[in-house]
Amino acid sequence: MEGVEILHAIVVWGMKKRRERRERLEFKELSKIFPTGEWERPADSHPDEPQWVKRLLRVGIIIVVIGVVVEWQCGAKLEDAHNAIHRYDLEKIGDAATSAKTAHDEANGAKLASNEAITEAEKAQIASSGAFALSRQAQQESGALKHDLALTKKQAEDVAKQLAPRTLNPGDWEAIGDKLRPFARQFAGRKVSLSSYALDTEAIVFSVEISKIFERAGIDIDPHIGGVLQSGIIDTGVHITGPVSDKDFIILLGREIHERADTDVSGEWNGKYSNLTVDVLTHPIAGLPKVIQPQ
Repeated sequence: MEGVEILHAIVVWGMKKRRERRERLEFKELSKIFPTGEWERPADSHPDEPQWVKRLLRVGIIIVVIGVVVEWQCGAKLEDAHNAIHRYDLEKIGDAATSAKTAHDEANGAKLASNEAITEAEKAQIASSGAFALSRQAQQESGALKHDLALTKKQAEDVAKQLAPRTLNPGDWEAIGDKLRPFARQFAGRKVSLSSYALDTEAIVFSVEISKIFERAGIDIDPHIGGVLQSGIIDTGVHITGPVSDKDFIILLGREIHERADTDVSGEWNGKYSNLTVDVLTHPIAGLPKVIQPQ
């Protein structure tokens, strides 16, 4: 409401000033017609200062009073907050002192337990050193046993490999036969002699497998499998002989049988041979001396 009154006073003061200006102008106009004295401003009931200034002063006093009251209330609340913080600090200091004492007691207990654990650890370390020495010795012995076992296993595998029969599977028959097929026209009207020792089962089976190669290549054979009686020193491996014109065939056949059956193969081409002969001899055994027959 004070604001409304101040606004009203300002409006009234402005209207008053406007009215006085209008009256002054009218007085001047009349003085030209009717001689008059000087125009005087009407007396103000409050000549000291305008009414709006008084009201504004009154509002200022009210604001000051309100500020003092608010300052007093804030100061009281600030003091209460300060007291509460002080009490909180005292409580926390007491709790911290209690916690510090508890932590000190627990630290002493932990120190005792740590000393006991160190003693037990030293005992365990001594026992572990002895166990480590025994373990290392056992590891060395185990390593030696593993080495011996691996050596024995390798020797057994070598023996088994030496005693394993020579063999060519059907895939080998097809592969070698395909490579020899271009020589079929060269053997037209001729037969390849294929022989092996009598009573040598391994050589007989191997001879049959070689015959399958010639069958795939379209080359005729004259089989004497198991029909050769050997006297004196027994030869080993596979021996291929033939005329010089069959040199390429002999080299190719010998290389393929050697690589696929892992057996010794020898070849000879000479003018003294008129026909090609494949002799399947005894299975060669590694380590045995190789005897060369006198020519």
